[in-house]
Amino acid sequence: MSSPLKLFRLQQIDTQIDQANSRLREIEKAINENPLLDQASYNFQEAEKEYKAQQTALQNAEDNVRAQRTKIEQIESTLYSGKITNPKELQDLQNETSALKRYLQVLEDRQLEAMIENDETREKYELASSHFQAISKKVYEENQVLLNEKAGIQKDMERLTIEKQSLLSSIDPDLIALYQQLRQQKRGIAVAKITEKTCSACGSILTPATIQSSHSSNQIIHCPSCGRVLYGG
Repeated sequence: MSSPLKLFRLQQIDTQIDQANSRLREIEKAINENPLLDQASYNFQEAEKEYKAQQTALQNAEDNVRAQRTKIEQIESTLYSGKITNPKELQDLQNETSALKRYLQVLEDRQLEAMIENDETREKYELASSHFQAISKKVYEENQVLLNEKAGIQKDMERLTIEKQSLLSSIDPDLIALYQQLRQQKRGIAVAKITEKTCSACGSILTPATIQSSHSSNQIIHCPSCGRVLYGG
């Protein structure tokens, strides 16, 4: 295998590895960052907090009504027990009972409002929960596909890494240094194949002499325009 061909093959492997790494980053981002799931989770948590708060409010309203009824029952029990004969005390108890009953009506109205609000917040909570579960299921299924793809890419990268190490051991260290330098300077593309008399990397038209020289078994020819190593094929 000629030196230009070895460098070209090394370029092919590195390009595949670069593409694989790029795709792995995309997969990781897709798995770890999902705006739809994040929004659904936020909506569910907010609806859950609102529903729990409303449940507490309803419980308090029910407790207040229960406590008020207990007060009324106790006073009425005293009022009708026959133990109190003083007309003024009886009148005071009757007035207190009337006041407690009026306030009981207020508390019962509040309880009814709390019940209505509780039903509304429960409906919102159940809807948010259902939506969150549906999104979670969809994301889980999508992530399973991505994880399978990730496993396949990692397996390919293991193979490519082994192939690359084997290839590097057969290339002159000076050429490897040149290749790596060009990779850094030329956005990852150090070797370009000649396609239809042009450099496939920059598109420059090559002279017949340059094309002829690129077919040499071990001579390294650079593109006059972009400086990349040319592979004649």
